[in-house]
Amino acid sequence: MSTNFDIQIREQGDFAAAQAFYETVGYFDPITPGSVVVVARDNDQIVGVVRLCREEGVQILRGMMLAPSVQRQGLGSRMLQVLKNGLDPECCYCLPHDWLEGFYGQIGFRAIAESDLPPHLLERLRRYRAGPYPHIIAMKTGSPI
Repeated sequence: MSTNFDIQIREQGDFAAAQAFYETVGYFDPITPGSVVVVARDNDQIVGVVRLCREEGVQILRGMMLAPSVQRQGLGSRMLQVLKNGLDPECCYCLPHDWLEGFYGQIGFRAIAESDLPPHLLERLRRYRAGPYPHIIAMKTGSPI
């Protein structure tokens, strides 16, 4: 694998290849219509996907996934920088693992209290923490609460 990745933003069209990549890394949440998807390729092979979507009126960063062979090479940071321009200036939420706080902080996310989440995200956060992901935190961009 090279470190000269091609990163593209897809705002419409066929997301089947990105969804298929997600499944190869064990992420099965579907890409919803209206999502903005950033795809990183090494030659013609997808090696990374992240997306912005709207749920119940708020923007959410979801599904930052990289192939194991390209992790820790700066690709995730590059993908975030590409995605940064698509962030809602009012706010965007994400629910990452706590050890990724600095990673998402690169583009303006900051940890928030779970009580500051919209109800549907608070429910998701609690479900994640009760399951196999006890170290998930709530983060948000935009103006302070």
